[in-house]
Amino acid sequence: IPILQAELNTFKDVIWNCHRIRYQKDQVLPDGVPNHIYTVPEVHDLVECGFDVSDQDIQSLIDESGITPEDADYLDDDFRHLCEQYLPNLELVKPHECQEAYIYLKREIENGSF
Repeated sequence: IPILQAELNTFKDVIWNCHRIRYQKDQVLPDGVPNHIYTVPEVHDLVECGFDVSDQDIQSLIDESGITPEDADYLDDDFRHLCEQYLPNLELVKPHECQEAYIYLKREIENGSF
């Protein structure tokens, strides 16, 4: 998931939020570049509706939901430990190597060679 998230973030930051949206006569959407629209909404007759979220707000949400940032990787501790025995430096796997890494990991776990 971290590798996929990094690729999605790159796409969002480098491609999607930098492209130009054309005017559409039947839509109530602003035209222009998304990053620019977000940065200066008043130029597009929009209003900034964002608000700050404190660390205390985040902690309250974690406490109420029971979901922690560590839960975001979708693997339980035992399985993560097993995977890390075969691929100890997963962060070094490049996106074009993911399929090969997955096949290797699956084969090694099935063979139980560790």
